[in-house]
Amino acid sequence: MSRRRPRAVALRLAPAAAWLLAAAPLVGASQAAAEAIPADTAGLQAWAADTIERARQAAGPDNDGAASARAVLNRSVSLGVLGLQALGPDWLRRFTVDLEFQEELRPRYDLVATQPLLRSGRRGTLLWLRGHLAHAPDGPVVGDLGLHYRPRLPDHELTLSLTGLVEDHGALDYRRYGVVVAARSREFEASGTLYEDVADAGRQAPGRPLDGYDVALAARLPGVPWAWLRARRQWQMAIDGTRPAPRNDVSLQLRPFTPLELEAGASDDGQRSDWFTRLRLTLRLGER
Repeated sequence: MSRRRPRAVALRLAPAAAWLLAAAPLVGASQAAAEAIPADTAGLQAWAADTIERARQAAGPDNDGAASARAVLNRSVSLGVLGLQALGPDWLRRFTVDLEFQEELRPRYDLVATQPLLRSGRRGTLLWLRGHLAHAPDGPVVGDLGLHYRPRLPDHELTLSLTGLVEDHGALDYRRYGVVVAARSREFEASGTLYEDVADAGRQAPGRPLDGYDVALAARLPGVPWAWLRARRQWQMAIDGTRPAPRNDVSLQLRPFTPLELEAGASDDGQRSDWFTRLRLTLRLGER
C-alpha cells in the first residue's frame, strides 16, 4: 500500500471524527449511557487518551494512518450514538446500534429496534415489535421483523412470536425469504421456519441455501436447570431441485455457569452420522 492512500483516507475520516469528538461534551448522560459518555473535562480527557491509545495500537508497527483514523472514527461514532440516545426521545433508547467502518470505509452494522405496542402495569410489555438488520462487507444483508406476544398466564412465562425474514446475497445474485413461528418459556423452546429461495434464473450457485424448512425443539431437563436437550430437523431442496438434503441433530447442552457452555450430540445427513462436541467460553474484555 502506498503512503498517499492511508493519508488520504485519514484526511477523509478526520472531519467526522473531530465533529463527533467536539459534540461529546454537550451530551447529557442518561442512566444507560452514564458510564460510556464523558460527563466532565476529566472524563473527556480520559476518553481522548484511551481513543489515542487505541488508534496507536490499530496503526501497528507499519504506522498505518488509515487504520488509526478508522479506530478514532469508530470510537467517536460509538460515543455519538450514545449521545443521541441520551438526548433523544425514549423510543430512540430502544435502538441497539453496532456500527463500524472497515477497510476502504466499508461499513459493518448490526441494528436492533424494539417498539412496545401493548403494556400492562403488573406484567410489563405484552405485545411488541422487534426488527433486526445486519450486514458485513462481502456478506449478505440479513433482516427480520417480528411480532412478539406474552399472554397472561398465572404460573408460566410464555412468549409467542411470528417473524418474517429476508437474506439478500448480492454476490450470489439471489434472495431468500422466510417465515418463523416460535414459542419460548423457561422450560422449553420450539420454532419452525419455512424458506423460499428466489434466484437469478441464469445463474446456479452451488452450496447456496434453497427452499426448505427448519424445525427446532428444546427442553430443560427436570431438576437440572442448567441442562437442555435439543433436537433439530433441517430439510432443503438440492441445487438440481430433485433431491432433498435433510439433516438431523440431537444434542445435550450444559451451562453450569454463565460464561461456559458445553454441547455434545450427534448429526445425521442421510449419508453419514457424526458425533460432535462444542465448548464455548464467553468473556467480556471491555468496551469496544
